Amino acid sequence: MRKDLKTRVSIDHTSPSWNEYPEWFVTICTETPRVNSLCVPKTAELLLSGIRYYHQTFKWYVDIAVLMPDHLHLIVSVPRATSLSEVIRSFKRWSAREVEISWQRGFFEHRLRSYSSANQKYKYVLNNPVRAGLVKSPEEWPFTFIGRNRDCGRLGTTAPTKLRFPVR
Repeated sequence: MRKDLKTRVSIDHTSPSWNEYPEWFVTICTETPRVNSLCVPKTAELLLSGIRYYHQTFKWYVDIAVLMPDHLHLIVSVPRATSLSEVIRSFKRWSAREVEISWQRGFFEHRLRSYSSANQKYKYVLNNPVRAGLVKSPEEWPFTFIGRNRDCGRLGTTAPTKLRFPVR
């Protein structure tokens, strides 16, 4: 192997033990950039159903998920008994098998350390289709799942809540 080439480093996605229910901003990219793999109606319907299922069965708790043509944005929390990596791996494996999506290896994550930071990322995710020139307003984008609204003006207000996952 050439010494001038960088090797891919695996990132530790665990959260500090003192943070009971950490929130994450996550981006998962398809294997082929700049190709519409996710926003095909049937594909999007299946992916959003999978996101909703994971949310309803407490595999994760999604504040918001937005499908873009070649990537997925999430603001998500996971139960303490599992890790973010395990849940994302499980979702990618399911969607690769059932929806035939080819994902890039790994994912990007950023732990949200404050309510203000979480609101900022929520707005970023919500407005991503607008910034990309795909729609004029977030309400026009059909490929969005909202599990909990944040105080973002027109979406309504919810106070910060401490997330509780059922004990299994």
